[in-house]
Amino acid sequence: MNPEEAKIVQTIYETYSKLRSFRMTAKAVNEMGYRTKAYHSRRGNHHGNKKFNKNAIAHILQSTAYLGKVSHNGDIFEGRHEAIIDEKLWQNVNEHIAANKVVRRKPRPQKMHTFLLESIVRCGWCGGQLTPSYSGGRSRHYYYYICTGLNRGADECKMKRVSAPALEDAIAGRLIEMGKDQDLLNEILDEANCNSRKEVKILQERKDLQRRALAPIEQEIKNIVKFISQGKNMASLGAELERLEIRKKEIEGEIEKIDLEFRELKNRTIDAEIISEGLEFFEQAWEVADPKQKKDLMRLYVHKIIWTPEKIKMGLYTRPVSEISIKSSNVNHDGQIAVDRINWLPGSNSLHNVLFWRKFQKM
Repeated sequence: MNPEEAKIVQTIYETYSKLRSFRMTAKAVNEMGYRTKAYHSRRGNHHGNKKFNKNAIAHILQSTAYLGKVSHNGDIFEGRHEAIIDEKLWQNVNEHIAANKVVRRKPRPQKMHTFLLESIVRCGWCGGQLTPSYSGGRSRHYYYYICTGLNRGADECKMKRVSAPALEDAIAGRLIEMGKDQDLLNEILDEANCNSRKEVKILQERKDLQRRALAPIEQEIKNIVKFISQGKNMASLGAELERLEIRKKEIEGEIEKIDLEFRELKNRTIDAEIISEGLEFFEQAWEVADPKQKKDLMRLYVHKIIWTPEKIKMGLYTRPVSEISIKSSNVNHDGQIAVDRINWLPGSNSLHNVLFWRKFQKM
């Protein structure tokens, strides 16, 4: 028995017997400064020594090993190791865990909510994914997004949950509003083209600079090849030729990268035009789409969404930034979270995102 590890296990059982919650127990033992067991794998990699989460707590509380017993194929046998936890405490804890396990019936498909923002909305506090969840009884269900950061312990994220229908309606409503604002769409496209021309000029200057650096290197290579063919000091010339060839490949690689940026810039300009036209018809498509089609529509336009109570950041594919202050209806669940300001920002990881920023205020 490791006395320090035994103390941690005993503390976990005693804490759970008072709090009756995996998550709250994880929070409590983390605040006490306890961490998971540290060890090295056979390959020498370091593992453990992390904060407890609710899954780790649940595993420890339901393990018969701490009773001095071992399990095999569903049967439990007396072990040769010493018990850490009193059997009465272990039984009390596991009876409560069993009582809390509720077998959920699979809801009828027609009553289930289609989570339109699944996999594209993240928490602005901890960066965790907001995943679909629901609660309620037979007559009514509440659908919401909950942060995966909560699974790492209550202190990891202060996010509670956000109403799925309210958040989805806010995003769809903003896209519809943008589609109706022809002046906004024209401004987006004009600025996209203007900035594209600026980027083209910068790329061309970079390419010219690389070409000017390449010209003398190519000439030196030709001269050395000529000298070597005449049998002049071949050893030293050979080393210099190798160095120049390496430098030549580096510069040619840079030119290839610039050419790729040229092609991507051309695609972004075209895509900005396409998405501006598409937004004009977003409302019409949204009104006739079924839930699955609405989910596909979201993914067609939206790269990612970052949620906090103060603001929502939305990144659209191939479009510039519009930062807009608006009055928003509450996006909440049971009054927990409200939105006062929504900002719309582009996703940074999309290959075709327009790479420039524009800010304006809409009263």
